[in-house]
Amino acid sequence: MITTITTAEARKNFADIINRVDYGKEPVVLTRRGQEVAVLVSMDELELLQQLKIILILKMLKKL
Repeated sequence: MITTITTAEARKNFADIINRVDYGKEPVVLTRRGQEVAVLVSMDELELLQQLKIILILKMLKKL
């Protein structure tokens, strides 16, 4: 399950949240006024997402 916290809570506990994301590989969703505004993910996850995006774009281009 993905953890969701407010931006205010993230400011108060920033170091702990970064450790959770970095070492625990646990994404954290940030909310502001009840709306999801951002997600913190580890560098490994970001790199994987970027690679998947490239693969999907290449597959779409092959279909043209």
